[in-house]
Amino acid sequence: MSTLTERKGGYIVTYTGEIFYALDPRPEEIHLDDIAWALAHQCRFSGHTSEFYSVAQHSCYVHDISIGDSDKAWGLFHDASEAYLVDIPRPIKRSTGSFGEIYMEVEAELMKVIAKRFDLTGDMPESVKTADVLLLVTEQRDLMKDGGDGFGRFGEAEPLDFTIEGWDPVHAYEEFKLRADLLGRV
Repeated sequence: MSTLTERKGGYIVTYTGEIFYALDPRPEEIHLDDIAWALAHQCRFSGHTSEFYSVAQHSCYVHDISIGDSDKAWGLFHDASEAYLVDIPRPIKRSTGSFGEIYMEVEAELMKVIAKRFDLTGDMPESVKTADVLLLVTEQRDLMKDGGDGFGRFGEAEPLDFTIEGWDPVHAYEEFKLRADLLGRV
């Protein structure tokens, strides 16, 4: 077992009490409870929503509208790195320059380890990327002032035909864990 000083970068202490190095992640240090709890307590859009709406709830919805167990698993865990790195808004995360590039590199490496831990095969499926965009425009419509008109739209994506109402964090945590359990990804 390595000592704290032998690991790359600083560490955080997670919900389960694990010491976790986001710059030097190990599959055995990634726990479903940490991911579900952290994502359930992070609000999408940096908290600029009309009501609390967590990354965990968003991930549950991406899972729900994805097709096939492999895609559903990717849908549930597609933002799992944010449990350790936090949810940074898409325009900032994908900005050019050192911050955006470094963040996306760290996020990609962490997602590889999360994928290994939860047996997510291949790259993130296109159906999950599509579901993510459909949810984004639905979230904008339902949770942003003036329906998120300031965001613009993503291609031809139209909002889904249900209305999003935010779950409380404990409910989001439980729903995330339930879906992981049903997929056998615990």
